[in-house]
Amino acid sequence: MKTFLVLLSSVVCATAYICCPPSQWEGYIGETGGYVTDSKSDAGYISAYIVYHIDREMKKIAFDSQSTVGPTQSNVHTLQDFDKKIQYQVEGGVCTKSALQGSIEDNACVTDRAQLQGKVDIVGMLANSYTYTAEGIDMNVTLTVWEKGCIPCGFNAVIHSQGAHSILNGGYFNITTGIKDPSVFDVPAACKGTMPFKKLQGLFLEPVLHRLAFNKFEKPQN
Repeated sequence: MKTFLVLLSSVVCATAYICCPPSQWEGYIGETGGYVTDSKSDAGYISAYIVYHIDREMKKIAFDSQSTVGPTQSNVHTLQDFDKKIQYQVEGGVCTKSALQGSIEDNACVTDRAQLQGKVDIVGMLANSYTYTAEGIDMNVTLTVWEKGCIPCGFNAVIHSQGAHSILNGGYFNITTGIKDPSVFDVPAACKGTMPFKKLQGLFLEPVLHRLAFNKFEKPQN
């Protein structure tokens, strides 16, 4: 994402792509890593579990993330509608509605700016490993996708934000094509009705990467 492919390549605005996965797929993402501030006064562990759905025909992405960044825990539901260019995020029953940029392909496909580093044999199946630098933030990404189907299987991200540095590793598992329950793309109940748009940094980033990229290491309130 970003985020990357999916949560990481979403921070790369591209017009051409090396490959794209099936138009509909869903699965799970596990992330782990750590961060440290320049002053070394704050350092912590990062972990996240994400349930992810994408439908390029509907131009929608939906995911639920449970994450821990240092002392801060969060549960966030996100819906991105690339047809209407709107992103909805719900945390603690509160909805944030914001403008969405780019295309769903930027979130789903491997940008042609990525450099092939080599092939990997994983239990008899070949995967391609790519590296690229994200646009707009200081983040270097290594992304591995299955050679057959272009579905992501893992990533590594090194992020340098103002005053802090982080590393994040992730793996994709239980990936299936198609969407079992299309209602995952419905507008969240908390977001229905009229509400103002909020200007956010890193709209494409899922919550963990957003916090790392923009140095939002909030401490819990006493």
